[in-house]
Amino acid sequence: MRFLIIDDSTADSRVLQAMLSQACRYEFEVVHVLSGTEGLARLQNQDFDCVFLDYRLEDSQKWEYLEKIRASGNDVPIIAISGDGNEQIAVEGLKLGAQDYLVKDALTAETVHRALSNAIEKVELSREVARRQQELHDFAHMAAHDLQAPLRRIAQLSEFLKEDLAGKLDETCEMNVDLIGTNARRLQSLVQSLIEFARYGSIENRWQPVSLEQIRDSALFNLDFQIRESEATIQSEPLPDVLGDETTLTLLFQNLMSNAIKFRGDRTPVINISAKRAGEHQWLVSFSDNGIGIKQEYLDKIFIPFQRLHAQREYEGSGIGLATCRKIVEQHRGQIKVESEPGIGSTFHFTISAPPS
Repeated sequence: MRFLIIDDSTADSRVLQAMLSQACRYEFEVVHVLSGTEGLARLQNQDFDCVFLDYRLEDSQKWEYLEKIRASGNDVPIIAISGDGNEQIAVEGLKLGAQDYLVKDALTAETVHRALSNAIEKVELSREVARRQQELHDFAHMAAHDLQAPLRRIAQLSEFLKEDLAGKLDETCEMNVDLIGTNARRLQSLVQSLIEFARYGSIENRWQPVSLEQIRDSALFNLDFQIRESEATIQSEPLPDVLGDETTLTLLFQNLMSNAIKFRGDRTPVINISAKRAGEHQWLVSFSDNGIGIKQEYLDKIFIPFQRLHAQREYEGSGIGLATCRKIVEQHRGQIKVESEPGIGSTFHFTISAPPS
C-alpha cells in the first residue's frame, strides 16, 4: 500500500510513520511532502491508498487543501491530523470530506490502525455504492432500448388488430384485444418511470437560476391532454426564480399536477400553485388540490417507490411518481411533505434554494 503524508513537520511525519510501522501488518510505502501544493501535485500524478493531511500547513488556510483535493474529484481516503484536540476542527474536516481524524499528541498504533481501516472501508463502500448506481443507470438505458420498443409495437399491433377486425369480434374477444393494448401501454409507462427514477442521480452540476413560471408552463404544455380531458383548472400565484435543474424540476411539477388530476374523485380538479419565502435562502412551493385526499396513516408511505394505496383498476399508474418527486427535491437539497384530509384534498409542499443574490 502507498500512503501520502502532507505535513510541514518532518518530526511529526516520522512519528506517524513509526506508528504506521506498528499498525500495519503488510508492506507499505510512505511518501512525505512538506506542502499542500506538492501534495496536490502528487495526487494528480500518482495513486495512493490513503492520505494523512495536516491541519496547519504553511501554504494553506485551515482545511484549504482538503477542499481542493475533493474539488478535484479525487475520492482517496483522507485522515485529517492536527496538533489540537479541537472538536470543531475535527467536525470541519469530516464535513469537508475527510473520513477520520487524529490528534498528533494522542497517536498510537491502535488509533492509527483504527483510523486507517475506517477511512479505507468508508471509501470502498462509497465506491461500491457509486458502482451499483452506475449499473442501475446502465440498466435504465438498456431497458429503454430493449423493453420499450417491443412494448410499443405490441400496443400498435393491438390497435391494427382492433381496426382490421372491427365488427367481426364478439364482445369478449374485443375486450381481450383492448386489454392487450392497455397492458402494453401500462408496461411502457412503468418502464419509463423506472428509467426516470434511475436517471436522476447527481444533478448539482446542472444547477442554474431557473424561472418556476417557465417550469410551470412547460409542465402545463406536457399535460395539455390530461388537463383538457379532465377539465382541470390550474390556478397559480406568481412564482419565483430558483436554483436548480430545469429538466428535473419540470418533471417534478408535471408529476405533482398529474397526481392531482388522477386522484380527483368525482369532482372537476382544481389545482392551486403558490410560493413563499422559507428563510433567507429558500422558497416553499405548494401544490393544493381538491382531490380524494390521503388518510393520515399513509402520509409517510406515498413517497416510497411502487407504494400504491389503490387498486390498479381504480387508478392507473406505476406507484413511482411521488417517489421520483422526492428524489428530485432531495437532489436539490430540499424537503417534500404532504398535508391531506380525506374527501377534502391534499397540499404538497417542497423547499428549494433561491439563486444567490
